[in-house]
Amino acid sequence: MINPEDPLAAFVIALLDDDNGISEQAFEKLMAMLGKQGEADLWSWLERHVDSADGRFWLPSKVVAQLGM
Repeated sequence: MINPEDPLAAFVIALLDDDNGISEQAFEKLMAMLGKQGEADLWSWLERHVDSADGRFWLPSKVVAQLGM
């Protein structure tokens, strides 16, 4: 489980908490940055919870709601 109070996690959640999501290119860059920064927990959590379609990536509302946000 991630800490939604962590500033980086909160930023990433806010970025992906959108019906239109972010582009595939942006998501790849985000995940690469998290990996390089040693954010393995956040990286793994996103891998498990992010949905995608038509080259867009987002967090489902139910996942965000479970975090209490």
